Amino acid sequence: MSSAPFFSEPHTQESEGVDYLGLRALNLSMMDALLPGLNNVVSMIRPFTLMSWVAWRFENAMAGRPTVSSNDFEGFKQKVETVYVLSQVQAGHDAGLPGRQQKVPATDVIRFQFSAFQRQGSIMDAALYGPAIKSLSGLGFLSASDNGLFLKPTPFGRALALALDGRLREHLTTEQYEFICSLEAIEAPRSLIDERFDRAWSLADVSAQEKETFRQRLFQPEIIGRRDPHARRAAVLLYAIESLRAQEKPVSEAQLRSAMACRFPPALLVHPHAQTFRQVQRHWQLLQVRQAQRLAMEALFGWVERCLQHTQAASVDDLVHLALPTLKLQADSSVDKSYLQQQMTRLRGVGADLDELFAAGQQDPEALDVMTLCDKLETAVKSKGTAPEVVPLAVRLLLLSARYAEAFRADEVTTREVSAGARFRLPLGVWADFLRTHESHPISAVLHKVLGSFIVSQHLGVAAARSGDEKSRMRLSIEDRGLTSVLSNAKRVLVPRRTADRLGSALALMSECGLTNKVNAGNAQQATFSAA
Repeated sequence: MSSAPFFSEPHTQESEGVDYLGLRALNLSMMDALLPGLNNVVSMIRPFTLMSWVAWRFENAMAGRPTVSSNDFEGFKQKVETVYVLSQVQAGHDAGLPGRQQKVPATDVIRFQFSAFQRQGSIMDAALYGPAIKSLSGLGFLSASDNGLFLKPTPFGRALALALDGRLREHLTTEQYEFICSLEAIEAPRSLIDERFDRAWSLADVSAQEKETFRQRLFQPEIIGRRDPHARRAAVLLYAIESLRAQEKPVSEAQLRSAMACRFPPALLVHPHAQTFRQVQRHWQLLQVRQAQRLAMEALFGWVERCLQHTQAASVDDLVHLALPTLKLQADSSVDKSYLQQQMTRLRGVGADLDELFAAGQQDPEALDVMTLCDKLETAVKSKGTAPEVVPLAVRLLLLSARYAEAFRADEVTTREVSAGARFRLPLGVWADFLRTHESHPISAVLHKVLGSFIVSQHLGVAAARSGDEKSRMRLSIEDRGLTSVLSNAKRVLVPRRTADRLGSALALMSECGLTNKVNAGNAQQATFSAA
């Protein structure tokens, strides 16, 4: 059977616009299992408080009214949100605020609705996404009303709302407070929105009551060991806190990510639920290796796009011809034929189990640490031209991923999870099986299969499954002359990065509510953390 590019069977319809190989869903599923109720966007407490106040105020105002509609709730929410964003932008306190893009009307009297401000999205989208703020899978500050037309606060949401309401009453004039609370009034003079609003609800000034209420929902260590999302999140957060405590000095997010994978926190060895934390470590390790595998595949996809833009390549044969020299190989040579067997034999000799493998990565990070190699690959894909260094780094990560997958399969915690997911999403176990069955083949033949099936054909199948929406996801095409790029220019080639694993947003939220200490807080890129 030919391994040339082909149209694969249709995949499940998806809406993700940057997942050109259809691999992202597995990563997100793993993240959701580890840190449910969080996402990669929400890193501030105040949006949760604001939305809780909107729901609380609306519920109170509607009490006793014979009718209520979802439009009533939406109009009130839009009023509060546009006022909130305007006040934060005016004070210069909007850094990092999701959904802050809006155009302020030039009129003296402003209609505080999304259409007047040309808003395309809501600041609440991030807080609701996941959905992080709702009661079932999220942090439990809001739930649906009995008729399902609007959101109402839970007892914890009410506590957040009351904390903010006290600040609004303290800082706003009577006229300002009545306007922001009114369900009918949506227009006001521009001058009404002044610095008093910023003092009342600034992102930079979260009250002690808000912090404590939020902390009680974010982190519930007393329920660790139960089978529910809140208990899983608490276990991972405590694992992160104890990993921080085990460090000699404050560490960066990246350093903590590595420590959580490579070193089990000593304090948790004697914890009543020590086995739970061993499972946390294994699943965290599995996520990091899956991140590396996906990054390697997407880096090869971006490399294919570069070759189609910068060279005369028009077939998978041409791509393999360009890839082999980057590995210092020639087709049909003895090294070509034995490359995979030699590499995998060497990797299998590094460590017998997961602990030994991760320890070996710490000793030789340039060759064996997936996170160090991911960092190098993310740098390499930013190069101009064909970026030949991408191929050897991606191949190295893919071989390492297969070796780790063998170890995950041998571990009782991850033996099932390593192959979980649809086969077309190429779970780690499926990738390891493929490599083992092709291990005796020349690397040139395996590259042909990977580039033809797992990159080109995979992309065509995924893009075709998304062809129903208005924006085409197709980046490659097969024309009369062969493979072609449909990108408008070389600057648009894919430059992939690992999907954030929610650790960053978790650390930010933990720091806001006092579970961790954040150093260098003025520079998010250089921030370091320690246990409180």
